[in-house]
Amino acid sequence: MPTQSLYSALLVLGARDGLPWTASPWQAMTKTYGPPWFTETDTDPDQISPNVPEWKVLTARVVKIFAENVWAKDGDEQDAYVVTRQADNDSTGRTAWKEWMQANLKKWPLNKAIDEVLASANRSPYDVMAIHRQRKVSSFYLLLFHNANSSLRTAPKPRRFSAWRC
Repeated sequence: MPTQSLYSALLVLGARDGLPWTASPWQAMTKTYGPPWFTETDTDPDQISPNVPEWKVLTARVVKIFAENVWAKDGDEQDAYVVTRQADNDSTGRTAWKEWMQANLKKWPLNKAIDEVLASANRSPYDVMAIHRQRKVSSFYLLLFHNANSSLRTAPKPRRFSAWRC
């Protein structure tokens, strides 16, 4: 099954209405109150970024340009572009995003939150992916934080294939 790095998935998901960054449960867990790359257009580049205090506005803008370039790519190319180590015009934004994500993923209780959502819905990650006909793990993160409290509980449990059935 193809997979996508978590910091790549969280960047890619931001293209859809800023999710998960605009969702209240996500904000409570991460203490990031909006898309990390958000800035006002007339703000001084040397001021502190509104949603990521570790960044200046200029850094948030560079990350936004990087994110927009990622979003413009096809799904399979997105992760490769995020994780590449090749120097290009997006190297500064890519590095800022990766370093911020690596520092914060250690603090955010993502695995615990995912486990709690799945347990409360009596589902496994594979159940969720089957319900939504998804084959990529990156889609799974979007499904968890966008649909966790509604569709997981009401969706029929997927039928399991059993190699032992005669």
